[in-house]
Amino acid sequence: MYDPLFDYGYWEVGVQINGKKVDYKPQFYPPHGSLPPTMAPSGSVLTFQAEWWFLGLHAVNVPNACVVP
Repeated sequence: MYDPLFDYGYWEVGVQINGKKVDYKPQFYPPHGSLPPTMAPSGSVLTFQAEWWFLGLHAVNVPNACVVP
């Protein structure tokens, strides 16, 4: 998050490659991770979806994607 105060809370983040779920993290700290290049070869579409909750606040990102170069 742009403000470290908003790092606290409950997070759920999902990652898809070409529409197939490859990672999912439900946890109480900002998620982070990596995937080996073999999972997302050149031309793959990598999609992320994240949700966050803290003290009555809730944020959802619009699923965003990129094409792996």
